[in-house]
Amino acid sequence: MICGNDNRIYEQLPVPAENKLFQPGVMPQNWPKIVQTFDIGVAPLFGPYDQRRSWIKGLEYLLAGVPWIATGGEPYTDIKQLGVLVPVGNTEAWTTALTAKIEHIANEQADAQAKLTIARQWLMDNQLDHYERVYGEIIAKFRATGARLPRLFFVTGKEKV
Repeated sequence: MICGNDNRIYEQLPVPAENKLFQPGVMPQNWPKIVQTFDIGVAPLFGPYDQRRSWIKGLEYLLAGVPWIATGGEPYTDIKQLGVLVPVGNTEAWTTALTAKIEHIANEQADAQAKLTIARQWLMDNQLDHYERVYGEIIAKFRATGARLPRLFFVTGKEKV
């Protein structure tokens, strides 16, 4: 399954039409329903740019109870124990990892469902402090500027502030 609003990758896949599916983009609130339909989630990374991505794909798969495989690297370091990581540029490792998941799909899906609680707990334990710190910094900067949003006029009574 190829997801998104650009079907160029789908069209170029050398796979028979009956073995591939194109899923057009959906509203963000509907995306978890789509992810839950995946048999296996994949999160390949390629090159330096992708090493600056977030771990959101792995997290989406975890929270949907979907077994997943990703390219090893910085984005998935924190959640590596909850999925399978393959070395960058190693197509043989991808083939081996995907084959193992496919051959044991029922067990892999049961394991992914069992990891839901672990994933949720990990998210709560490891990310709330981060979000609290980031939002705290945003609020502090906002207050330091007089609690005014830039390029907005605030009107009190009849005068502009």
